[in-house]
Amino acid sequence: MSSTDGKFLVKPGEEGLLNWSLDPTTWYHAESPQQLEDGVNTGHVKSAFRHAGKLIGEYHRWCQNQFATKLTVIDDGAAVKYEPCPPHSEFAVCWCLTGALRRVTGWDGLGRPPVVHTAASAVLDAGAREWGYGVATKLNDTANHQTVMALLARSFHLPPEEVHALYSLRFHDRWQQTGFSGQEISDDLF
Repeated sequence: MSSTDGKFLVKPGEEGLLNWSLDPTTWYHAESPQQLEDGVNTGHVKSAFRHAGKLIGEYHRWCQNQFATKLTVIDDGAAVKYEPCPPHSEFAVCWCLTGALRRVTGWDGLGRPPVVHTAASAVLDAGAREWGYGVATKLNDTANHQTVMALLARSFHLPPEEVHALYSLRFHDRWQQTGFSGQEISDDLF
């Protein structure tokens, strides 16, 4: 794997993406994780990338323009079709990048997202911006599966201090946009 800017180890289109075989009942333990908040560290964020990659690593388990889809039988069993469903639904069979992240971090889209989700989203969005997509959701909905997986892989390889910096920047930007100067952010902003 190579790097063009020293920050990431995988570029879109490169071979050698991560092995997405981490046991989903364990967290990734980084060599030197940095604490974020609420007991969450950068190792948890890396684990979220692995788990999301496990969900959408195979092309047939990935979707675009929906957080998740389920299969529905139609015409008395003669055919099936994909229909939108919540990412955390037990019937979900395909996820977009954001839907997979919601699934593995346990966020249902209501209220304030868990710290691990916010940190992982900040890292994915930064990578998507760097590649000219703006945000990770747009990358998922306009790029191909290989590019989505490459974004997950390079996000996984980001050093813990950069994950921490991107997480901190996400909150700093949110405070500036809303006019808050304190350390508390109300749930209605999410």
